[in-house]
Amino acid sequence: MWLKKFVFFIVLAVFGAALWAVSFFVGTDTALCRICYPNSDCVGILAQLRRIKKSENRRIFVKNIVEETILGPVEGNIGLNKKNLAVNVFPKEAKLNSAFVSEDTVYLDFNKELLLNVTKNAAERAAKNEKKIEENSSEKNICKFSLNYLILYSIIDSVNLNCRELTKFHISFDGVSYKYIDDFGPTDGELYADYKVLVR
Repeated sequence: MWLKKFVFFIVLAVFGAALWAVSFFVGTDTALCRICYPNSDCVGILAQLRRIKKSENRRIFVKNIVEETILGPVEGNIGLNKKNLAVNVFPKEAKLNSAFVSEDTVYLDFNKELLLNVTKNAAERAAKNEKKIEENSSEKNICKFSLNYLILYSIIDSVNLNCRELTKFHISFDGVSYKYIDDFGPTDGELYADYKVLVR
């Protein structure tokens, strides 16, 4: 009798694991999306595969993608390029205030903490990379992006990679659009996805 019960529980466990695997890869209420984050050297961005709650409403789906992005990468997870680790640049105070979609254009408003409270770890990595490039003349031609650029394009490219029909982006902070953010700009007009920043 105990042997039959043991076999029953083993079969039940295997069946449960199979159901979980199926729900992860082909879940009906979620979509497997590519979410972008700066790589460990903060010289480009790469993508992680994440399950995002789907919605027939594009605005809500975009909101879900953006909110998942600013949560930061899964610890220990790697990007599609297995030689690079994703690093979290988004502060815990970062918040999406609103998301609006009109035809092919996305309007996103964040709180200012998204850029003002950049994680110390990411800032130190970016500063270290800038110093390395300045000291090594052979690396002068490396395509280098500011940390603010990587933050904003992690968000923009995350949306565009999963909603290719959305090609134009307007970004504001607490209702205000800024022409320049440090050395990055102009940002008060339309922004477009940038795949040159993706780490291959």
